[in-house]
Amino acid sequence: MKNNIIITGGGTFNKGAQAMTFLVVDRLKKMFPNKNIVLFSQKEYYATNKDLYNFIFFPNDLKAYINAYSRVNIFKDKKTKNIKNSLINILEDTAFNIDISGFKLSSQFGIFSPLSFLLERALMKRYKIPQYIFPQSFGPFDFSFPWSVIIKSMTRKYLKYPKIIYCREEKGYQYLSEFKLKNLKLSIDSVFYSKELDLENIFKKIPEKRTFEISNNSVAIIPNENVLIHNKVNNIPLIYRDIIDELLSFNKKIYVFRHSSEDLDFCKDIKNQFSDNQNVILLEDDLFCFELLDLLSKFDYVIASRYHSIVHSYLNGVPALLLGWSFKYEELAKKFDQSSYFFDIRNKLSLDMLKSTLKNLNNNYIIEKEKITSKLEEIRQYEDIFLTIF
Repeated sequence: MKNNIIITGGGTFNKGAQAMTFLVVDRLKKMFPNKNIVLFSQKEYYATNKDLYNFIFFPNDLKAYINAYSRVNIFKDKKTKNIKNSLINILEDTAFNIDISGFKLSSQFGIFSPLSFLLERALMKRYKIPQYIFPQSFGPFDFSFPWSVIIKSMTRKYLKYPKIIYCREEKGYQYLSEFKLKNLKLSIDSVFYSKELDLENIFKKIPEKRTFEISNNSVAIIPNENVLIHNKVNNIPLIYRDIIDELLSFNKKIYVFRHSSEDLDFCKDIKNQFSDNQNVILLEDDLFCFELLDLLSKFDYVIASRYHSIVHSYLNGVPALLLGWSFKYEELAKKFDQSSYFFDIRNKLSLDMLKSTLKNLNNNYIIEKEKITSKLEEIRQYEDIFLTIF
């Protein structure tokens, strides 16, 4: 009987990754109370706040991965060798692995992200650890040579091994189908399977929950720094300024806050365009995902670019105007009959069209709430992905 369950692809700083991590840790502790839950994450392992949590952190060090896979110290520095030895001990005592990466196997993120994802799959195969790839996005695979050959070869070889691979989108399913995989299945994002968390499974000491008094007739803006990275043709500050001007003309109160730690500066930049306007409010608190879920329930609608901020909004029946940069936003909106509110910032946007859509959302958000709530009831009838374990 092996004692560990390894979670890969999770985290605590990005609140989408945190929501998936907390969900999986909670469900696994309920299902397998005697197992050790080990989260592989470099950033979390070296963070100062990891002692908050009631599960184990271990660094996903690529050099240690390669040493552990080869069983030879290709990288000979002492730190890597020590991590490798501990890593092998964990791997040899692991019952199974669940990967909860949101979006890593894609050419949109350079080479490090997809390579680390595939090395983890190779490592689990090497140590005969059953793998379950929970719902996430995949593709495209537009790598330049020689990485195009390496990544596609690794994908073909190592993605045959997981027990099941859940694709969040039909587009990702199509991308992976090119590799003739027989373990693919479509599913909604895992956060939609959320039930009330038992916080004792997450924290050593349960933190006091923070709440906010939000004015009636309010809208949230949740930006994403990736919009700046993937945009090539739009003036993003101007887009946000025009959106807020339009919202102010509707007599809305606007709250700007982050759904990932790295977006705080972006939030501040948005607020700085309206530094003297008391109806544009910056919330700087670094909230837990369950606090954000409660906070988002208090708005008429949201202007969002973080994927899981939209998931959390939909879980509350709250509509969103989506400023996205990937097919994952488009398909999420489509699932909830909200396609008309999706804008892809990789394309040149019409500000007039954007403002017209925003006006439509403002006039019809109650109707859109009803649509989302109805679709949510349908989604909750889907097969529970946790029932596929073993």
